[in-house]
Amino acid sequence: MSSSNMSKRGSNDFNIAPGQEGRTDIGYENLEVNVILWPDEDIVTKVLSKASVAVRGNIVGDEQIDEAMVADMFKGGLNQALEWFTVAFEVSGVSRGVTHQLVRTRKASFAQQSQRYADMGTFNVRMPVTMHSNHPFYSLDPDKYPGLYSMFFDQGNIEASIEEVWRASMQIAREAYNFLADRGLPMQDVRTVTPTAVETYIICEYPLSEFINTYAYRACSMFYPETVALFRLMREKLLVKCPWLEPILKISCEKTRGGINGLPHRCTYQGWENVEGQCDFPWALEENRTFKSKKVEG
Repeated sequence: MSSSNMSKRGSNDFNIAPGQEGRTDIGYENLEVNVILWPDEDIVTKVLSKASVAVRGNIVGDEQIDEAMVADMFKGGLNQALEWFTVAFEVSGVSRGVTHQLVRTRKASFAQQSQRYADMGTFNVRMPVTMHSNHPFYSLDPDKYPGLYSMFFDQGNIEASIEEVWRASMQIAREAYNFLADRGLPMQDVRTVTPTAVETYIICEYPLSEFINTYAYRACSMFYPETVALFRLMREKLLVKCPWLEPILKISCEKTRGGINGLPHRCTYQGWENVEGQCDFPWALEENRTFKSKKVEG
């Protein structure tokens, strides 16, 4: 197929992605969230009050608010009316590895920076905290890691730290990206050398009910740390606009009661991993889980 109409470097200025300066963000540096759409509390209350008695088929005046029925709508039952309200977030600096997970939420809608179209230049990347630590230096086996050995040997070294290896791989990816783009290849092909650590921009829209459910799941400490940080930042920003959602936006374990030995909650993580030492909540104990797969060790 002809690539003459494909986005390429230098074909126009509009396809140049802004802010790409070869920056390496560590942990959650420069991860930004803006709330761009949120529900009005008064309207939500009126609509939910009406919806709560819709099965009776009678018209309820705007002033006839049943607070108890509204509260019930957030707890379960026939609460499809929560889908009528929308929240939307503008996110920048999030890694592609995380957005691959975000877009799996089928009831949400997304608009994301297109690497097929955008020229990412010297793209920014996000380094996991585990890579940025006081790790020791390791010898580079020339038979097992010939590329890394050659790279660091040329610099007078035959050993490297974890962070140095990570940074070197990002640098090679950046250089490869720009080499290919400078040769006039379409951006949709050039993008294939970018790592999942490359930072991107995305708008995430959720029905209110879906965000409540997704937050309860994805804000759990057992998930990928950047994902957890993102959802907790989303909650923080949304509560500035909608403080009335504070008692509703909770991680699933925070909604439970009656843990063992007087603990206030139970651990609701559904995965295989051992939760102890992985989560800071005091109720994150193996014997305090609501579900434990047979594949869980211990």
